[in-house]
Amino acid sequence: FDVLEGSIESKSTFSNGWFDCVVCALTLCSVDNQVAALEEVKRVLRPNGGTFGFVEHVAVNIEEPYRILNLQQQVFDPLQQVVAHNCHLHRYTGDNILKVFSIQKEEDYALSSRLSYERFLVDDMWPVSSQCCGVIQRNS
Repeated sequence: FDVLEGSIESKSTFSNGWFDCVVCALTLCSVDNQVAALEEVKRVLRPNGGTFGFVEHVAVNIEEPYRILNLQQQVFDPLQQVVAHNCHLHRYTGDNILKVFSIQKEEDYALSSRLSYERFLVDDMWPVSSQCCGVIQRNS
């Protein structure tokens, strides 16, 4: 392995479609600009069959019944950013992933990407209990 230091938020030296697979685990909480980071992931993924796998902690969605966790995420978010190297507790990371990969609703899944996506709660991981994971395979 060659280790390269840099920021996923800025355009890397890799050409378009360079990677067959990109895996992101508990990373997007800490970047300054999630959309820019995800756009770069999409750019470097091979267009036909490139795969993006992810596990991320996320903000509680308004339709979810975890109102107390939602409040805790919002209250503790500024402190978390200081003590955990810019880790944000209350980001809609899953929504941003779907938006960047042009997946707005279920009928879009087949048009833009093959998708496996799940939101779940891990009680023992407070305050990052609300999480999502998935795999997106680019079709174009």
